[in-house]
Amino acid sequence: MKKATVVAAVIAITGLVAGGCSKSTPLQPVGGATLGLRIVVSTTQDDGSITNTNDIKNHTQGMSILPDNGIDSVTLNSGLVMVRSFKFVTTGGTPVDTNITAADETRDIQDPAVRFQGPYVLPTTGAALDVAPTSIEVGFYPELRFVIQKASAQDNLGGHQELIGSSLMISGVIWRGGQGASFSYVTDYTSEIAVGGVFNVGSNVNGTLTLTFNAGRWFRAGRSWVDPTNPANNLQITQNIRNNVSAKLVS
Repeated sequence: MKKATVVAAVIAITGLVAGGCSKSTPLQPVGGATLGLRIVVSTTQDDGSITNTNDIKNHTQGMSILPDNGIDSVTLNSGLVMVRSFKFVTTGGTPVDTNITAADETRDIQDPAVRFQGPYVLPTTGAALDVAPTSIEVGFYPELRFVIQKASAQDNLGGHQELIGSSLMISGVIWRGGQGASFSYVTDYTSEIAVGGVFNVGSNVNGTLTLTFNAGRWFRAGRSWVDPTNPANNLQITQNIRNNVSAKLVS
């Protein structure tokens, strides 16, 4: 399998909407705390500064030359993202899996470290998706890992059948000289993503893990903008999606 560099991030968060169910019941760890999962796709726009300062090498936003494409701004209206298989890992920094197969999905179902089994379909509206709490083994975890994955007809998509064949779709408006033009960005990009942090799970403690996708930065390059309708920008946009994820564990 091809491998990619791990994303690192530590910042605060908020929450998201939609449902998902696992294909079988994951194994339970022995003992531990009870944690819930909250997910949000935030479309808040800012100055375009990078989120994950520990991963400068992969930050297209911070490293790229500002594009001369006449775009004043890009605003986001609506969209969907599909994720699954959230887990804490005890050893950070190992390469992530960028070639997710059906065998990987089956393995994750039986992996006791995978405490939240999707799929979860996340609208890009900023509304919180709260996943039912589950037991997490006590310990210190330097990373959270999850998979963004292309939806299939066999997945429980909560009625969002338009997502089949894609992992992410989002629409909005590109602004040039005060004139707006609608766009839709769709990708089937599938990969494991790692988010670094200080995830200290204590015994007999209830808490919430909050994961935030900072979608307002997906079409940024420094303080300028990336044209989502130009296929030449797909790699940069994909890197922006990976590099603008944050997580926080609150007891």
